[in-house]
Amino acid sequence: MQVSITTRREDDRVVLTVADNGIGIDLVANQDRIFKPFKRFTDRAHGTGVGLYIIKNIVEKNGGDIKVKSQPDVGTTFTVLLREYE
Repeated sequence: MQVSITTRREDDRVVLTVADNGIGIDLVANQDRIFKPFKRFTDRAHGTGVGLYIIKNIVEKNGGDIKVKSQPDVGTTFTVLLREYE
């Protein structure tokens, strides 16, 4: 599996993108559950189902936003929009 992490500045935000070519997530079936705690979408990988929930809460509490694009057996891309600190 390959993971790509990039950052760029977009207006007054820092955009962090994390992409992989892993197992992906079926967003049609799971869109409403993806950032809920203790939700897992596969048995093909280990985890507790709290990571995305925690990250989303941290990002949003600091004035940011997180978006996801994914396709099963193709990969997933998370785009995190962060407010820049002075």
